[in-house]
Amino acid sequence: MILEKEKNMKHAMNTLKNNEFQDDIEYDSSIEEGKFFLDRYKLLRFLVNVPVIFIIYYLYNRYVLNINQSIQSIKNVANFIFIIGSIYFIVSTNYILWKKTYKLEKLFLIIMVPVSLIYSLVILPGMVPDEATHMRLTYSLASQIMGVEKDKVTVRAEEKYIHDKMPQGPNIADYEYTYSHLLSKESNGKYVTIDSDSANWKQIFGYFPAVIGVIFSRTMLFGATPTLYVARYCNLFFYLWLTYFAIKKIPIGKQLMFMISLLPMCSQQMMSLSYDTVLNSATFFCLAYGLFFIYNNDEVRIDEYIKYLFSAILLLTIKSAVYSFILLIPLLSRFKINSENTKIETRQKIILFISIVIFILLLNFISFGNKTAVSVDSTQASTTTKHIISWCGLEGYSISWLISHPLDGISLFIRTIVIKGTWYYYSCLGQDLCWLNVKLPNVIFDFWGVFLILSALKKEKNTIDKRLRILFTMISIVVFFLVLLSMCIFWTPLIFDHIEGVQGRYFIPIVYTILIIINNQKICIKADLYKYINIFASMLTLISIMNLLSVCFV
Repeated sequence: MILEKEKNMKHAMNTLKNNEFQDDIEYDSSIEEGKFFLDRYKLLRFLVNVPVIFIIYYLYNRYVLNINQSIQSIKNVANFIFIIGSIYFIVSTNYILWKKTYKLEKLFLIIMVPVSLIYSLVILPGMVPDEATHMRLTYSLASQIMGVEKDKVTVRAEEKYIHDKMPQGPNIADYEYTYSHLLSKESNGKYVTIDSDSANWKQIFGYFPAVIGVIFSRTMLFGATPTLYVARYCNLFFYLWLTYFAIKKIPIGKQLMFMISLLPMCSQQMMSLSYDTVLNSATFFCLAYGLFFIYNNDEVRIDEYIKYLFSAILLLTIKSAVYSFILLIPLLSRFKINSENTKIETRQKIILFISIVIFILLLNFISFGNKTAVSVDSTQASTTTKHIISWCGLEGYSISWLISHPLDGISLFIRTIVIKGTWYYYSCLGQDLCWLNVKLPNVIFDFWGVFLILSALKKEKNTIDKRLRILFTMISIVVFFLVLLSMCIFWTPLIFDHIEGVQGRYFIPIVYTILIIINNQKICIKADLYKYINIFASMLTLISIMNLLSVCFV
């Protein structure tokens, strides 16, 4: 009996040992499988970067090697740009592929921070449309705050020198001068006047980030060139800040908002002294938060209302409040008033809606009616008031003319769309940069157009209802009409059969409202595919830069 028990005990012990051994084998096997998986993962990441590196090598040989190599500073900057561009392309590609849930707002910063640096080096101060004017107004406001200006624009002597010689297109001599003075110190701090009246304080809303940069640079005794760049980068920081939160907060069309922010035209304007930087970023922010109020009403904090109000003020004070119709979006939200927590009734919303529309229209028409001139007819010895276009001295279209000639006015607008429509599309995306004298290939912007449409068709958790679709359509039509109307009155002589002076960049604030209306639940694209779309968009951004180098550094 004892012997039998001992045998059973030994058998049990052997069985236990065998099981433990088997577990060890299985455990070791799982470790080996994990190691194998990790090795395969590393290998896969490496293999993915092979075509990326090949693309970079091709772009270097295709574009960078063909630029002007005679000026050492240009050669150095071109190589620096290529290195920066290559790094962001590699980082963005890996971030998209290997993050399970990557965030578009972070991807925006990964791409656009280096891209903005590149554009600031290639597109010099003065090469962005009207940047000399924007510089004059920015510096005037800064001088008024510093107490060195009375009635004429007052700047430092070296700043006046820069202002007077600002280039309007790519020029090797200008590149060489700018690159050699990027870190210069103040050489002549004496203040001199420019023969222009001081900026109006109302203009501070469009220029305040750059004004801060100018004041800071003068205080630190920076030279004229670094002062310009600090002012530009202050504008840039403001744009990146607002756009980052716009992409982060927008509850529908996040992919579309992200894709718009990558456009070459946005890249050019965001690092300039133009008030377009403030305007575009404020528009994106108001669009995003207006929709956030609709879809996430219960999650809105008081500080978000304050931020929205600040951006709304910017829209109302820049470019005759043309784009402020975007402020109508939150009226569709179910917000509360008074302490009784009662919902706003439909009738009250309609009244508020109409009131805001009338207010914005009044702002526009008051602005449109400001440009008149007096013409004296010597033969009749009488004085008649005519609307004179300043750039040519000829009589131009006016509100009264359009009202008295309704059919001719309608024909004028239709003809303009037929003649200029295609160019509006390409120039809005960024085909014609600088003073419309740096032209990039059409095919690049055909791809940008496809990416924008694909972004608008992304399958969304939230849906665009009928009310929003109608509102976005009306906003797009009204803003488009007002942009044409403003340049019809301010820029177009009566002898022209179509409206002149309108540039595609004027439509950037409404690209979102135009395209988001095609978003639907029937024809849509699954989210998984956008990993690859965003990789191609990042690559297209790099290709746009390389083409820009090949045009400018010749």
